Amino acid sequence: MDETVTRTPTSEVIDLPLDRIDAGNNDRTVFPEEEIRELADSIRENGLVQPITVRPHTSIEDMRFQIVAGERRFRAHQMLKVSTIRCLIEDLDEEQAAMVMLIENINRKDINPIDEANAFQSRIDRFGWTVEEIAHRTGKSTGVVQARLNLLNLDPDVQDALANGQFWIAGAADIAALDWNRQRLCVNAYAHNPKMTGAEWRALTRRLYKEQADEAQGSMLDPDDFMVVAEYVEISKQEQRPTTKHLIDLVAMMIPHMRFVAANASGATNADALRVECERICDLFDIDPNSERIRSKAHEMSSPPTE
Repeated sequence: MDETVTRTPTSEVIDLPLDRIDAGNNDRTVFPEEEIRELADSIRENGLVQPITVRPHTSIEDMRFQIVAGERRFRAHQMLKVSTIRCLIEDLDEEQAAMVMLIENINRKDINPIDEANAFQSRIDRFGWTVEEIAHRTGKSTGVVQARLNLLNLDPDVQDALANGQFWIAGAADIAALDWNRQRLCVNAYAHNPKMTGAEWRALTRRLYKEQADEAQGSMLDPDDFMVVAEYVEISKQEQRPTTKHLIDLVAMMIPHMRFVAANASGATNADALRVECERICDLFDIDPNSERIRSKAHEMSSPPTE
């Protein structure tokens, strides 16, 4: 063991040997080599601006450290073939480290949506965090967090395409509640017709949702509920800016469809699932989910039917 490496108090900044540092459970799975090379060139020229954050994770005898934040900077140092890196040592437990890592990664614009979704799901599985807790800790709305989690319902091949930038996030969100066969049909249709218009895409997904609803739920949905997006597309074609009132009317019309999506994703039709889905749609349209009409329609759809 290197005698120069000793146990240090919390929050101390020191140089640590690279061979004493291990990668943590990073939420990011993609580290493009070209980006790491550019970062290495910057560090070579300007030095390391911000130390990486690590935590002790073995016994005093082994004296190893785990990366909490800064794996890209660590990889850049490896590429430069230097022996040490400046580190901020923090005495953090697993959950505290997971919190720091989540904030570090989610605040980066280049994290892909699937890595973000898996990061959220990991905290739910490992520490029992709720959607509301994740939203509070990341500064996102519950609707956005749930929308990301819904992406994990996608077929693995569709997830890969989304993670690699071969498919777009709005389209993925559109099909997340379809079964995998219908998801693949949508992706293949888009791949063979990349100039597909928004109206054509919506028509395809509406038809597939109707087929799926007819198979699984009988007459649960009125097909007219799916025409709301077509109406919104028509407004856009006419280059008219819809008023807030009109958008609220549209979202209220969509609530029966949201009821189906929430039920499909969570396995149960309930007020909480509907509320989260309603917040997601309202967030997309930038309107208040607490408007009287939306709350009234949501309450109507979440109430048990009367005999």
